[in-house]
Amino acid sequence: MNTASIRHCSSFSARVLSRGTLLGVALALTMGITSTQVNGDIVITKVGTPGYDVVDSHLYTAPTQGYFQALFPNHFPRVPHPGPYDQEFTEGLAATGYQEKQVFSVEDFTDPNAVHLGWILVPNANALTGSSFDFASGPIIPLATQPFRVRGDVFLNGAPFELGAFAFDAGTNDGFEGVSHFIIDVWENSAFAPPGLTDFVGDYEYRLTLRDTSNNGYDLLGRFSIAAVPEPGSLLTVGLVGAVIAARRWNARRKR
Repeated sequence: MNTASIRHCSSFSARVLSRGTLLGVALALTMGITSTQVNGDIVITKVGTPGYDVVDSHLYTAPTQGYFQALFPNHFPRVPHPGPYDQEFTEGLAATGYQEKQVFSVEDFTDPNAVHLGWILVPNANALTGSSFDFASGPIIPLATQPFRVRGDVFLNGAPFELGAFAFDAGTNDGFEGVSHFIIDVWENSAFAPPGLTDFVGDYEYRLTLRDTSNNGYDLLGRFSIAAVPEPGSLLTVGLVGAVIAARRWNARRKR
């Protein structure tokens, strides 16, 4: 199948699907990293000369079960569908109502929910032409480049939260010369916290690498935060205090 989600990856999806630190420009160039693109709090750095691009990347909250099927109905069961394929994640989020954010609540990060990082691989200008499940002839990501090796860690406030969170190979071989697109998703939540950690508020990073069989691919850095949400009673108290302060200031002005 052309999706990956495992617990951690699903077109292939599972938590396993996908979870890097950015290097200085000089060092990056010596390592063959050719370009970097930034999408909000997601930084995607190309390594080598892959024949595919990372597009439509998102940080969002969703359940850990059933979400991939809801996001991508054309893939469960698989139905041949024409492109373009570079907005399928955006369309799925709009259809399901799963919320894309950069700041999440503790509830968003707690079972049965998680913070997901997802993206789509699509053939680029360097891609070969061949057959896929979706068409007889068109731009493809060839089978010869698969499987994709996805490895990654999760950090909290710069310190390890879950090392080795993602370590999986994603690919498909369904009798065609390649795939028209490939969807990858990974997720993290508080169930995988280090022993003894009970306060999940802070700044998180997904640090991921994706490599094909020629060692071309991408590094992905996804930043998000978990923030405490005040209890409704606290919000009411704050609101009342604010109203009192505003009233006093207004009365003081009237007396001048």
